[in-house]
Amino acid sequence: MRGETRWNNGILLLGISRLRFVFLIPIGTVFSKGFGRFLSMAAFLASVLYGISIFPSVMAQPQSVVIGNWLPPFGINLFISPFSLGVVILIFSAAFLVLFKDLQDNRRNGQYYLLYTLFVAASAGMVLTGDIFNLFVFLEIGGIASFSLYSCRGIAFKLIGKSEVSHSGSGSIPFNAGRNCP
Repeated sequence: MRGETRWNNGILLLGISRLRFVFLIPIGTVFSKGFGRFLSMAAFLASVLYGISIFPSVMAQPQSVVIGNWLPPFGINLFISPFSLGVVILIFSAAFLVLFKDLQDNRRNGQYYLLYTLFVAASAGMVLTGDIFNLFVFLEIGGIASFSLYSCRGIAFKLIGKSEVSHSGSGSIPFNAGRNCP
């Protein structure tokens, strides 16, 4: 693997640590309906700014972060190259712009922002992961979040001609449990 192996977990701030914001959204939504929206926007903006700030060091040398002291291919690792960092910055920028455009819409609740932030964090994790197992884990997290967003009909996405029943197969039954989420 090219690049150096670092034991510095500062790179984790870029993608994976945004998952902690996902769990703060429902708690904050109890106090304010717009809390989830602004927390998600702040997390995405912080990720973009942090990604831009570490871009020069990644351009100089790609970095690999080993988590849990298990070296690849047996352990969890994140690999950051200039291309993957650019894609992650693009993901977080697009997510921020989507929520910024959506500031006037008050129909969305904390559940939407929780699922949206989870989906965006899983997308960043898919780009940054350096091993197949965690790619599958992030694919699962992103799939569950996207199916749940789809099942919040009319709230998550404004799909033209969508059906009342998800035709994703028998595996979609658990995801349709929250079909009428407000």
